[in-house]
Amino acid sequence: MNLEHYSDGSNSEELSEENLVRPGKKIRVYGALVTSLILFLNTTLAGNMNLGIRNVEFGQGILVGTICDDEVRITPESVFINSPGGGLYYFSGFKIEGVDIAKCAGVTFTLKAYDSMTAVPLTLFGTTSHVGIMDSGTSLVRSEHHSGITLSDTMTQGSASVNFLNPIALTSSIYRITLESSRGSSVSNSAAFRITYHLVNSDNSSVSGGSVPVDALTYTSGASGLALANEVISGNIGYIYPVSLIGHHFAGWCRTNDNVNPITCRTGVIPAGTAISNINQNIDLYPVWNLNTLCTSGVCNIGDTGPGGGIVIYSSVGGFTVNGVTKHNLEVSPVDLNGGNPSAWCDDTTNPSGASGTAIGTGYSNTLSMLTSSGFHTACSSGAGYLASRYAGNDSSAGQWYLPSRDELNLIYLNANKANLSAQFYWSSSDVTGYGPVDAYILQYAGNVGIVVDMKSRSYWTRAVRAF
Repeated sequence: MNLEHYSDGSNSEELSEENLVRPGKKIRVYGALVTSLILFLNTTLAGNMNLGIRNVEFGQGILVGTICDDEVRITPESVFINSPGGGLYYFSGFKIEGVDIAKCAGVTFTLKAYDSMTAVPLTLFGTTSHVGIMDSGTSLVRSEHHSGITLSDTMTQGSASVNFLNPIALTSSIYRITLESSRGSSVSNSAAFRITYHLVNSDNSSVSGGSVPVDALTYTSGASGLALANEVISGNIGYIYPVSLIGHHFAGWCRTNDNVNPITCRTGVIPAGTAISNINQNIDLYPVWNLNTLCTSGVCNIGDTGPGGGIVIYSSVGGFTVNGVTKHNLEVSPVDLNGGNPSAWCDDTTNPSGASGTAIGTGYSNTLSMLTSSGFHTACSSGAGYLASRYAGNDSSAGQWYLPSRDELNLIYLNANKANLSAQFYWSSSDVTGYGPVDAYILQYAGNVGIVVDMKSRSYWTRAVRAF
């Protein structure tokens, strides 16, 4: 979706050269309203500056004064979101540039938007009506964990771009934007605390495989953070949970390293995505591993151990059809096949195989098609489909396992923390209709991208699934 610059149509006043930021031209905004606001709020919001949206076009920057730097540039941005019968322009984010990193260390910049009628800030995304950006002393970071934004470094020190993932505020409703800058009573009170994640196996031993999230944020005393979940966090690349022993699944985080299982976490298990409040020291978090429950029939719980020793990644009361038979659960092999080594999709990677199913339950028939010679296609005698069909689980169930279809592979992705994925790319059994016989759907787990398309001749990793 492309950003489009938009000027608030409710304002009939023409933009003048004096209102726009041009190369080599600096603009500062002053006024009695700002002065009185500072005086009334004393030092709490010292350095607040109102940006009159009526006089500043979306996509154009304006220089404002803050408590630490008189030339911070704010550029509000908009996006056009199409909808049936027409679309609307939304306030989609902003750029903050020119912050003096040394002078503003420990300062938090808080942006809010208002309409012309009330003193209540508008909701920008979700239920959030403000965005806080803090100068950590080396870069600009989020002062709080807002799940509805991304923040990216613009590769220039003292600059960052903030994007609202699902913007709510219409540009036509915005009358003014404020930038509040504040620090504690002294710089020494803005000590930066960190949350550090550690690799620990379910038997409390260290591991060489997998990785944990990296929280790039720093937190001032009394701030709140989130115990990170298996998702992309702004500023971080995608990550995978540490490898666990077979029969365990990730259950959350523990602040002490006594986490063989949740019962022994003395400080209490912190579920992924849960707020950690009142941070006043550096925090170390260790993964908590829960023992899976064996489930062989009925409707299982996600994370249970299936009858073949796999990990249950899908359960359905209504069931789904596999080769004409109704099944209720799907388990995935707990490890990558082929000794953890990648392989091609099949030894025949150029001819149509007929493996066109994409829905849940179709991976079985796809795999049969891969293993059967038909037309120009030669039956696979190696590669991902062959490997999956030969997997036997822990109950000698070879022949019941198969290479997952596109949608079944996506279920593995959605439960990656329980499936203990450790490679970057995984095969599905689904040919890509319309792309020719040389392509198939894969999971790009690197960076948490999701399902994409690639050539069958490439070497990627394999997990087998079984329905029961």
